[in-house]
Parts: sequence; structure tokens; C-alpha cells
Amino acid sequence: MFVKRLTTEQKQEWKERIERWRGSGKTAAEWCRENKIGYHKFLHWRSRFSLKQKKDQNLTTTFVELPEDKPDAAGITIGYKDFNIRLAKQFDHPTLQSLIVFLRRL
Repeated sequence: MFVKRLTTEQKQEWKERIERWRGSGKTAAEWCRENKIGYHKFLHWRSRFSLKQKKDQNLTTTFVELPEDKPDAAGITIGYKDFNIRLAKQFDHPTLQSLIVFLRRL
């Protein structure tokens, strides 16, 4: 039986497709129809990356409530791997979303 191996570029393309779907707010079926991508193939790759991510993650994400020093200093800190991200009360949501997409690729 012949097994076709995907290139690193092809795997990266599937990761990017899945990230675009996640950011779309649409169901997988809707997104696949609009982007002319086979639904079952998409599910295969989504599952494959999800399993790999679970294997790679032996991490615990913690959220810490911060005491308020000043009235305008309220916010949250998100711990991820070996660093913390501090968000002010009035943080920019699109920037946080972009950061999360970037961190998922690490």
C-alpha cells in the first residue's frame, strides 16, 4: 500500500485553514462549503491537530485574580507556558484574539 506523505507546507496550510475556521464563528460545515473544502477531510485534519496538541500539552493554564492597586489598574493576568500576559480593564479584544491565534501555533 502506498502512503502519501504531506510536506511541511501542506501541513502548515491545513493548520492555517483550521485557524481561519476557528476565527470565522461559523460551523465547520458552513465554513467548508464557503471555502470549497471537503468536510470530511477538514474533520480529519481538525482531529489530527487536536490530538497532536493534546499530546504536546502537559501544561496547566492558571488564572490569577489580581488585587486592584488603583481604580484604573483592574485587569487580569493569563498564564501560558512560562510567561504571563497582563490585560488592563480596557484591553483591545482584536489584539488579544490575534495573540491567542499566534500562541496556538507555538
